[in-house]
Amino acid sequence: MFCPKCGKSNDDSGKFCQSCGAAFDPQNAPKAGANLNLSGILTFIAPCLAFIDNGSMFRRPFQWLYLVIAALNIVWPLYLLYVAIKMNVFQMPFKYGVAFIVVWLLLLIGAWISVQIWWDRSKKVLQASSEGDEFVATPAVSHFIQTLGEWAGMWVGLIGPVVAILAMAMLGDENMSLLSMTGFGFVGAGITGILLLPVYGFLIMAFARFLAETWRALVTIAKNTKK
Repeated sequence: MFCPKCGKSNDDSGKFCQSCGAAFDPQNAPKAGANLNLSGILTFIAPCLAFIDNGSMFRRPFQWLYLVIAALNIVWPLYLLYVAIKMNVFQMPFKYGVAFIVVWLLLLIGAWISVQIWWDRSKKVLQASSEGDEFVATPAVSHFIQTLGEWAGMWVGLIGPVVAILAMAMLGDENMSLLSMTGFGFVGAGITGILLLPVYGFLIMAFARFLAETWRALVTIAKNTKK
């Protein structure tokens, strides 16, 4: 007989599918042989539906997305170095070249921290839900929001202030050109903006975490209500 959930052929006396583990009533399950062609036509999409229903469709793509973002964090500093060479940064006055190298090395450290964040979370997103859970998309999305907040908060609150301080110390009032080229033009040319960056970074992380935990709390409430 064929499993009504995944469509795999099983022994007629079996009580559970040998492929997906689903329980079935042998008396009501489609029989192998007589209804072979009809059963194959009606259940060929069952594995696809099972992939969606058990949450793998949501957990796996998010894991792939995390790994892609981790890879982009490696590529970005290299691309930035390429842009600097194209803009002849190293042919400018000596202090500009030195300032860029120092800031670029700091960005490289930030990129490596980012890779570790996304790499670590790519493993944990698979644990956001498990097979058999009714809510499978919400935990994965909330986990992504939380990770995105951690990543953005780290750049704004940790790397941003150090980059801005170094640029200001080495280039003085001419630091905005370097900040803009490295993606930190939003800092502005002032000590007040720099001092506020850690606050902004913390708020980004806290708000992202709040959203993620709110979604997870709603899922928990929904589960308890159904019970």
